[in-house]
Amino acid sequence: MSEPRFLTFHEVIERYRGEISEGTLRNWRSMRVGPSFLKIGKAVPYRSRNSFGGTAEISLSAGPSDRS
Repeated sequence: MSEPRFLTFHEVIERYRGEISEGTLRNWRSMRVGPSFLKIGKAVPYRSRNSFGGTAEISLSAGPSDRS
């Protein structure tokens, strides 16, 4: 059976085995870094691993760029 196309907030945290906290994932979402997500009303589904462009993991040091 194929992997679901979108994951819930808690499924994303579980997928990365506790390497990121709920607060970190929320902060990343507000800064628009980390895993891709959609905002549909109050629901915030995250794209599954296969939809991350083939990336096996998200960078845990991701942050906003300081490009000038």
